[in-house]
Amino acid sequence: MKNNTNSAEIQDDTPQEQADMNEKSAPTIGSWFDTIDDDSVKEYITKKNFPNVTELARSYQNIEKTYGGKTISAPDYDNESLPEFFKKNADVFKVPSRADDYVLQEFKLPEGMEVDNDLMNAVKQAAVENSIPPDFVQVIADVYAQYVAQNYETNQQTVEAEKSKAIAALQKEWGKNYETNSHIAKLAIANMQLAPEEEEALQRSIESPVLLKLFHKLGQNLSEDTIRQAMTPQKQDQERLQEIANDPALVKKYAKGDPAIINEIARINERLANNA
Repeated sequence: MKNNTNSAEIQDDTPQEQADMNEKSAPTIGSWFDTIDDDSVKEYITKKNFPNVTELARSYQNIEKTYGGKTISAPDYDNESLPEFFKKNADVFKVPSRADDYVLQEFKLPEGMEVDNDLMNAVKQAAVENSIPPDFVQVIADVYAQYVAQNYETNQQTVEAEKSKAIAALQKEWGKNYETNSHIAKLAIANMQLAPEEEEALQRSIESPVLLKLFHKLGQNLSEDTIRQAMTPQKQDQERLQEIANDPALVKKYAKGDPAIINEIARINERLANNA
């Protein structure tokens, strides 16, 4: 407060003046430690570097808020294990008495993956037996989910790389017949008369080159008409030209100017030229 003698008017100190006064009156860090006669307590407070008693009391107040006002002693690592410490203070740390009472946050796993419930139940049971607080179990669960996600992504990348490599090798092996052979493999599955969901699953599975070759072999036993259905229009036209060229009777008709054969060949060549 300032006392103005000229006008007898009393004014409040400015915020800066008040702060300056507080700073001058505040004890230096450690100056109040001398009032503590317990060396171990003094050592603890010194390490924490509490500037005054107020901050020490505030720290204790926060601890009480965290643990519901219950006082616990720090673990005596020389004489007890951490599980023993948790068990002794199970009510403070809100440790469940049953594995089912551990409520974990929802896992964020890659799409299509499911939580290993057997593993999680084993973790919960071990937590009960060792009086592990729920927050600690949640950390374990989060690490598990992160590991699974990262491992899954790495495995998927490896699988995709290997599959691409195998498909490239099969394309090289089959050459121009790759598309036709793939159709034959799919047609072999379609002719197995499976339930729709089973056929769909098998059609997806032949993305694997090994299965693609397997079903292609099965498809080679199908009739010529059935296999022709598996060909693309372009491949069908190419096969038809080859069929005409290998048939002496058709070649003879073409040589004599048979309009039906000549027109058919002209139409095929036109389609092939347009699709080239």
